[in-house]
Amino acid sequence: MEEHLAVDPEPPPGDALSALRHSIERLHIHNGAPSTRTISNRTGKAVSHTTVHGVLRCTKLPTWGQLELVVEQLNGNIEDFRPLWIAARNEQQGSTEPKEPPLVGIRPGSSKPDAEDSIDSRPQPPEQTTESISDLFVEFLDNLEKVSTPSFTRVPTGFTDLDILLGAGISPGQFVVITGRPAIGKSTFALDICRSATTRRGLPALLMSFRLTKTEVLRRFVSAETRIALHVLRAAMLSDEDWDKLARGLQEIGEAPLFINDGYAPSIATVTREVRRVVADYDVKLVVIDSIQQLMSHQEDDLRRRELREMSRAFKLLALELHVPIVAVSGVGHGVDDRASGPPELDELGGIDEEADVVIAVHRPDYYDLMSPRAGEVDLIVCKHREGPTDTITVAGQLHLSRFVDLAWPSPHLGPDESDQETHSDSEPEPEAGMPF
Repeated sequence: MEEHLAVDPEPPPGDALSALRHSIERLHIHNGAPSTRTISNRTGKAVSHTTVHGVLRCTKLPTWGQLELVVEQLNGNIEDFRPLWIAARNEQQGSTEPKEPPLVGIRPGSSKPDAEDSIDSRPQPPEQTTESISDLFVEFLDNLEKVSTPSFTRVPTGFTDLDILLGAGISPGQFVVITGRPAIGKSTFALDICRSATTRRGLPALLMSFRLTKTEVLRRFVSAETRIALHVLRAAMLSDEDWDKLARGLQEIGEAPLFINDGYAPSIATVTREVRRVVADYDVKLVVIDSIQQLMSHQEDDLRRRELREMSRAFKLLALELHVPIVAVSGVGHGVDDRASGPPELDELGGIDEEADVVIAVHRPDYYDLMSPRAGEVDLIVCKHREGPTDTITVAGQLHLSRFVDLAWPSPHLGPDESDQETHSDSEPEPEAGMPF
C-alpha cells in the first residue's frame, strides 16, 4: 500500500497558494526530488519540462490538469490537493464560494477524465498573469534547449528557401495564412505542405477540406506523388507507364499519415471540436484548413471583417493550446478580386491576417500574361513574418501534376528529396486549359 503525505485541508486565509506550494515541495522532497525533466518524461511528455517546473515552484496557480499529472507522477493523492487548489483559485478570483475543479473530457472507451481536454469546444485563451523576468528567463532557456534538440518538431514546407526563411519550417503554435487571388494555386500549395510533412517526414497531418472532396484531395495527392497527370487520373486513362508509376508509389502513399475531413459547410465550433479530437487521438503535428471563406456566415463587409478577425484569433489560440501549427487558406477580401492583377495586399485579407504569425501570398505571373517571360514560375511572397524577414521565394509550378517544386537543387542540410526538385524548364507538358487549381 502506497504511503501518501498528509496535506493540510484548511490553509490559512489569504495564503492558499503558499500552502499549496509547501505541500507540493514536501511531496517532491519525500519522493527523492526527481528533476523536472524526469517527471515530464514519466508523464510521457504530456506536460513539458517548463510546465513541471511551474507546478513545482507554484509561483502562479497551475491548472487542475497540470497539477493532477505532476502529483500522480510523484505518487501523491490528488484528492488531498483538491481543497488547497480550490481555495487558491477562489482567492485568485476574489471569491469565497467553493468551486470545484473544471470539468474535463472523457474520450470514447475510457472511464478516466483526460486532464488536457476541456468539454468546451471554444479555444481557451491563456491565463492573464504577470511574471518576473527571472521566471520568464528560465522558460526562455528551456525553450532554447528544446528547440535545439533533434526531436523538436518543426514542420517543413517542402520548399528549401522557404524553410530557411521560416527557420527550418513552421513551428508548433504558429498560425500561418496562405492567400492569393482565385484559381492561383492556394490549395495546391497547402497540399504540398501536407505532402512534405506526411510522406517526407512521417508527421501526422489533418486536412480540413471544405472546397474539395476526399476523393479530389486523394487524386491530387496521387498525381503529385506519382507524376501522373491529374487529367489522366480524372479520366482513368492510365497507360502502362502510368500504372508502373502508380505501383511504385503505392506503399508510400498508402502509409502517409494524412487525415482528411471534408465536412460540408461547418461552423467554427465544429472545426475546433474536430481538430481537438484528431490531434488528441492521432498525435497530429500539422493542421491545414482549406478554406476560411467556407466558414463565413455573413455577407456584409463590416460583419465579414469582424468574423474574420474573430476566426484569426480563434485559430491562433487553438494553435497555441494544442501546440501544433495551423495553416489556413484564405482568398482576398470580398469585392477586391478585380483590383489588380498582382498579388493581394494585407489590407485585402479582411482581418484574417491580424493574429497570423506568417502570411504567404501565392502569385503566378503567367496567369495574367500568357506571354510572360516568367512562364511556369510561382512566387511565394512572405508578406508578414513576425519572427523573421519577409521575402519572395520563387518556385516552379507543375499544375498538371497538382504541385509546386523547388526551382533549384535544395540545400544539403534540409534533406533533399530528388524526386521533387526540378526546374520549371523541364519537358513536362503544360496543364490543360481551364483546369481549376
